[in-house]
Amino acid sequence: MDTDPMRLDAPGVTFHYVSDTAQWKVRCIARYLQLDEAIGAQAVTLVVDDMAQSARWRLMAPEEAAEIVYGQPALRYRSI
Repeated sequence: MDTDPMRLDAPGVTFHYVSDTAQWKVRCIARYLQLDEAIGAQAVTLVVDDMAQSARWRLMAPEEAAEIVYGQPALRYRSI
């Protein structure tokens, strides 16, 4: 596990922060519904509303947050 802090000014670093809360919620809900079409949009909306109030989740890309909550995070490769 890498314990060095992420430097946002390092070459090649992308930071997927979405400053607009409404947009973050829409993208998170959309990804969650892609992962599980059987779940109701109302249930997902309640979960995402709670997530959007937490800095921990909001600092993630909304799609990544949905994948983590759903339990199937996509494989992401970190370039060195």
